[in-house]
Amino acid sequence: MSGFVTWTIGSFIALYGKMAFQKALFPLLFIIFMIPIPSIFLDPIIRILQVGSAHAVNGIFKIIGIPYYRDGMVFEFIGVTIEVAKQCSGIRSSLAMLITSVVAGYLILPSGWRRVF
Repeated sequence: MSGFVTWTIGSFIALYGKMAFQKALFPLLFIIFMIPIPSIFLDPIIRILQVGSAHAVNGIFKIIGIPYYRDGMVFEFIGVTIEVAKQCSGIRSSLAMLITSVVAGYLILPSGWRRVF
């Protein structure tokens, strides 16, 4: 996928020139989000979010007063066992919020350094 993105940007520059590339810089660089994040970087982030979700659920169960037994990511109730899986980490919604904030920053903020910050 990174090869495709590089080829697309290079083809745009070859067809339309450097001036057009400078005007279309944000849309062309935005397609970098098509490149999947490698597992070596994504797995630790997912683990942190998964632990955070388990702690949040733990707090909710304590506030509600439900009796349970917790073993890491597994919550056991009478007759029911619930596990906070990788899919419950919220990584997809976090990536969606990151992409949305990049677009909003580009559209709303006036200068380049404010957009980067």
